[in-house]
Amino acid sequence: MRWLKETSLTGYLKSLTSRVRLQETRRVHLLCADCEQLLGLDEKLFSERIFVPYHDQNKQEFEYGPWLRKFIVGLHWKVLAVKNEQYPEHIEAHYTKAELDWRQFLLGNAASPGSGDFHLFFSDVVENASSELPSKINWYLSRGFDVTPIFSDSGMAGVYAMIAKTITFSYLTPPSGDRDKMAGTQVAEEGVIKTPQSL
Repeated sequence: MRWLKETSLTGYLKSLTSRVRLQETRRVHLLCADCEQLLGLDEKLFSERIFVPYHDQNKQEFEYGPWLRKFIVGLHWKVLAVKNEQYPEHIEAHYTKAELDWRQFLLGNAASPGSGDFHLFFSDVVENASSELPSKINWYLSRGFDVTPIFSDSGMAGVYAMIAKTITFSYLTPPSGDRDKMAGTQVAEEGVIKTPQSL
């Protein structure tokens, strides 16, 4: 949010659906001070090593360590912790298990976040498309912030979070469709993630 304010023409925030200028965003207090510090370490590394270099320096290749997966898990855990909608029972079972597994992983009580795939996709403004797109899609992709649990009728369950041109998603079950259509997005324990990617 700090980056959005600093790069705004007015120094204020606006949403996709409102013209009302805001100085701050809504805050939900989920964590004690110790846990806030714990998750804050990975958030800081993501900001310094990926988010700011991608936005401000147009960097396209990023080395990462265990902190990137931990950042995504922490972000997605928060999405599940505050969800207030009921999903189909078999989907809720995946969310409940992931929330518990991820909590233990973030607290350092488990070596891994459990089963699931974690992905990072770098988006940008759309210059041309083969079909009509929503009128504010470029604002959404370049300045938007969006989080939600995701699922499909076929039983896929996961979490989606988009923070201004950086889209993260996790699959708690195998993704619907062909996995080979996703290239360069999966986050491992460590490695390099770079553009171009496909999704």
